[in-house]
Amino acid sequence: MNDIHFFSRNGYLPVPKILQLEITTVCPLKCPQCYKSLNPKHIQMNTLTNILNEAKNAGVKSIMLNGGEPAVHPDFIKIVKMISQEYGMNAYCFLSGYNMTEKYANELNSDGVFVTFSLNGSCEEVNGLSRDGFQYSINALQLFNKLHIPCGINWVARKDNVFDFPELVQLAKRLQVKWINIIRNKIVNDSIQADLQTDEYEYLAKLIKEYRNEIEIRIEGCNSILTYFIGDRAGDLFNGCQAGRIAMFADIDGDFMPCSHLYYKEKAESLLDYWNHSEALKRLRESNKVEKCEGCIKAKNCYFCKAGAKETHDNFFAPYEECAYKNFVQQKWVENK
Repeated sequence: MNDIHFFSRNGYLPVPKILQLEITTVCPLKCPQCYKSLNPKHIQMNTLTNILNEAKNAGVKSIMLNGGEPAVHPDFIKIVKMISQEYGMNAYCFLSGYNMTEKYANELNSDGVFVTFSLNGSCEEVNGLSRDGFQYSINALQLFNKLHIPCGINWVARKDNVFDFPELVQLAKRLQVKWINIIRNKIVNDSIQADLQTDEYEYLAKLIKEYRNEIEIRIEGCNSILTYFIGDRAGDLFNGCQAGRIAMFADIDGDFMPCSHLYYKEKAESLLDYWNHSEALKRLRESNKVEKCEGCIKAKNCYFCKAGAKETHDNFFAPYEECAYKNFVQQKWVENK
C-alpha cells in the first residue's frame, strides 16, 4: 500500500514525513507571543544523533529546527550540516536573526537548507506588539540579500498586525525575500491573543490573492481557516493540522509530542514506536474522524489547529466555537435566507 492510499484510508501517513526538532530552549529574546517555558537547556549531541538516526531510518524527509533560538546552540551549524549533508534530509531553520554573521550565512547557503526569519511587522512598532528582536531580523534579511542567499519571512497573522501586511510585503520585496510563511496564531498561557476575526480574515485573504503574483506566499499547513477564506485547497487531502497525520515533535530530552504547541509529552522506545502507539496521537486521529462543528460546510473534512483555542487543545473532540469561517458561513446563510 503506498503512502497516499494508506493516508486516504487511515487519515495519517505510515511514517511521519516532517519532524519538528527542539535543539535548545535558550533564547535571548522576550517575545510577548512566546509559548515556551523559561528553562534554558541545549539538546545533547548523543540525543540528537539518536533522533536523527531514527528519523532517517523511518523515512522522515524534513527536519524543522525549533527553539528557543536555534542559532544559539553551540553546534548549530554542525547540526544543520549533519541533517542536510550526512543524513540527506531537508533542514528548515526558523531563526530570529540573532547572532547572524556573514560566516554563518554562508555556512547556511547549502542545498537542502531553508532559512526563515521571524518578523511580525514592517516596523518596530507593529512587530513589537508580538515579537522582540525587530532589528535582528532586519539585519539578517539585509545580510542575506547582500550575499544573494535565498531566505523567507515567518509572519504570524494577528489582529494587531494584519493591516500592516501590505507594508510587510513591500519590505520583503525590497530585501529580495523569496517567500513569506503565514503562520496560524496559537494559544499562549492558555489563551489566544489578538486572534483574527471574520472581517480580518477576509481582508487578509483578498491581499494574499493580490500579492501572490509578486512574491511567493505560503500558508502554514495548520492554517486551514485562512485557506478556506482564500478559496484554496478545498479538496486537498493534506490540508489542515499536520500533527499526527504528517508531522510530529521531539524535544531536547528526546521525548515526543504531536507538535510543539500541543503539550502532551510522552516517552517512547523510538520515533516509530511513538508514531504507532502514542495515546495522544490516537485521540488526535480519532477526533479527526468526527465532524465537530455543526452547520459548517467544511466540517466533514476540517482539520483545524487544535492549538488555536484552549478548549480544543484540552479536548481534541471539542468544536472550535470561535472559528471565524464557521461564523462567516452562518452569517452568509442568514443574509441569504
